[in-house]
Amino acid sequence: MWIISGSEERKRPQSSNSDRISDRLAGSSLFQSAAPSMPRLQETGSGTLSMDENCPDLEWYLGQSRERGAPSRCPFAHVGRCPRYFYSRSLLGEHGNTPIPEAEDDALMGLWKDSDAVPGTAEDEPTVTRSGEKTSFFNFCPEVLGDRFGWFARNLAPHSDGIDVAATHDWLSRHGNKKSPHFTWAVCTPQHYSDCPTYSLLDNERPKSDQLPLDVGEVEPWWQQHWLLAWIGIGIAALGLVIGFL
Repeated sequence: MWIISGSEERKRPQSSNSDRISDRLAGSSLFQSAAPSMPRLQETGSGTLSMDENCPDLEWYLGQSRERGAPSRCPFAHVGRCPRYFYSRSLLGEHGNTPIPEAEDDALMGLWKDSDAVPGTAEDEPTVTRSGEKTSFFNFCPEVLGDRFGWFARNLAPHSDGIDVAATHDWLSRHGNKKSPHFTWAVCTPQHYSDCPTYSLLDNERPKSDQLPLDVGEVEPWWQQHWLLAWIGIGIAALGLVIGFL
C-alpha cells in the first residue's frame, strides 16, 4: 500500500512509514465503518449512510446550499483560490482525471506551499491511498469528488472485495435503497462546502462589502467632485431665465 498527500511530490510512495500508516488507516473509524457487516449501514456519524438518509448527489448538495442561504456551489472552487481544491484536483489528475499541466501544477504548488489555509498536519491533507487496484480518497474537496464521481463527499473508499460488494448490494436492495453511493463505495462521508475547514479560513479572509479601508480619507462633497458640471448647469439655468424675460 502506498499513500500520496496533497503537498508531497507527485508519484512519490511513502516507504519507511508506509506499513505504519497502512496499519493506522486500517484500524481507523473510516475502515471500521466499511466492514462488511450490513447493519453498519444504518449507523450515522461514522462515514456511512443509512437507508433513510439522502445520498450526497447534486440534488442533495444544492438543497443544502438553499437551506443555508449559501451560493449553490463553492465560490472558492478553483485551483488558484483554494489549496484543498488544488491539491484534490492535482491528485485526482493521477487517477483518471485530466491532469493539470506540469508547469501550472508546479506554479500552484509554490503558491500554496506556505499558505495559512493549508492543513498543518499530513492527516488533514487531501490524500490518495492505493492497495492493489483499489484507490481511496480522503480529506478531499467535496466539489472535486462531486464533479468526478457524482457524490459530494470528503472521503470515498471502495469495497474490500467481491464478497463485500455482493453483501452490500443485497442489503441495500432488500431495504429498498436503490440510490446509494454504497453500491460502489464502502465509505462515503457527505460534506457540504460550507462545512469544510478550509472554506471557513478563506471566507473569513474575504473583504466584506460593508467594510471600508481605514485610509479612505475625507470624502469631498459631490459639488466639489463635479464642479464643472455644476457650473454648466447654473449657466444653462441663468440663460433660461434671461430668455424668459425677453
